[in-house]
Amino acid sequence: MAGYLAAVDGLGMEELFFLATDIPCDESWCAENRDNAAVIRAAGKLVLAVDYATEAANIASCSPTSPCAAVPYVSIRNFG
Repeated sequence: MAGYLAAVDGLGMEELFFLATDIPCDESWCAENRDNAAVIRAAGKLVLAVDYATEAANIASCSPTSPCAAVPYVSIRNFG
């Protein structure tokens, strides 16, 4: 990952915590994404996260104090 870290200023990821919409992201790839985001953040890089939630508790849980310290943005998916 060292070469990758040297090449990027930051990272934007969708669905770190919630899949569309309000479905907890508990698949193995979700945990892997959060772990990778934490490594990138620990290297001093910006991590932006977009999650899809409408329930207040879910929105509140998408926090910059999460282990990956992502800058959160919570929205809805609207394909219509």
